[in-house]
Amino acid sequence: MDPDHWKGKYESEWSPGARRVRHVLVVLGDRFPNLTIEPREYATSEEYIPPDEGHEKHEPDIVVSADDTVICEIEVTGSDIQMMPSRDIYILKGKFIAALRRSREKDLDTWFYTVYRHSEYVLDLNLVGKHDSDKAVMKPLKGSPEWYIEIPCAEAYPKETLFEWIESRI
Repeated sequence: MDPDHWKGKYESEWSPGARRVRHVLVVLGDRFPNLTIEPREYATSEEYIPPDEGHEKHEPDIVVSADDTVICEIEVTGSDIQMMPSRDIYILKGKFIAALRRSREKDLDTWFYTVYRHSEYVLDLNLVGKHDSDKAVMKPLKGSPEWYIEIPCAEAYPKETLFEWIESRI
């Protein structure tokens, strides 16, 4: 495969994706001013950075810490659509598998924070995993087929669920 294949497929997504990450950084920073909430180096870049140049494929975008102890990691995703309960949220299966691996190997919790036009939702590994076997589908969302896990939007949690979970860990 061409090493720049995914760069070309997602080129139009880097800037909106970086904006979503910056938005979540502000939301979390406002809510938890005493925590350390940092983006991974590449997360706010508006240009493609290949995984072999300073980060692993499917690394989370944000790390939330207190007193040098990581509380959780956050993967930011979404799109500029009007999300509603009748629609599905798509989580790239590779991102879910990487989050599961971090959970097992490093005892790190990963949350998926989705940002859409006029709405935000969060998903934890249990919710995504509940749909992994029955709702994982191959979709060519960007012209190349990739495995996605479909989670009904109606099952997603409000962002306050993540806030409460973080508060319980502080």
